[in-house]
Amino acid sequence: MAYTGILLAGGSSSRMGTDKGMVEFQGKKLAEYALDLLSRFCDEIIISTGNPEYAGFGFRIIPDQLPGKGPLSGLAATLPLSSNEWNLVLGCDMPYTNSALFEFLLEGMGTSLGVIPVHDNLIEPVAALYHRTAGVLFENELAKGNYSLYKIIRDNNFSLSDAGFLLAEFPVLFRSLNEPSDLATGWPVHCEMSIVRKNAGY
Repeated sequence: MAYTGILLAGGSSSRMGTDKGMVEFQGKKLAEYALDLLSRFCDEIIISTGNPEYAGFGFRIIPDQLPGKGPLSGLAATLPLSSNEWNLVLGCDMPYTNSALFEFLLEGMGTSLGVIPVHDNLIEPVAALYHRTAGVLFENELAKGNYSLYKIIRDNNFSLSDAGFLLAEFPVLFRSLNEPSDLATGWPVHCEMSIVRKNAGY
């Protein structure tokens, strides 16, 4: 099965002071960590951003429909234009995500609108798997002024899958780097070990 990878890089990066996806971290731009991971699984990559600098990565760029409305706007713009039914989505500021997470998400594919990892009663909607048809839902909610991706996911047919066991292996798996101090104190990005576990559900 073919998948599309969507890099979410349309945020304001107000705490970082500059586009955080283009910030250098341990020898690479933050966005490159996500793009490298997505490229291992996906035959198509889309970057959700209004910053033309991302064109230098060589992938298709699609700007948010309503800039400033969070990841919901990026998903509403990109999912309907995906060439594949299933889409792996990752934020540009998450260098510690790995193949183990994506393998876990892909195992959870079913009839829902997406597979969203959950841990400690928190959901991780920008490191998740979405069906292309979820884009219609997101477009409709965006048009109605409902901008909370978290609430939309909890109120609709998404699979919430417990990823707690992954955090036992990779404690900073979902950590995002949002401000300059995060870059200085960030954990080293090590070579990953891919592990596959059955979707435990949530």
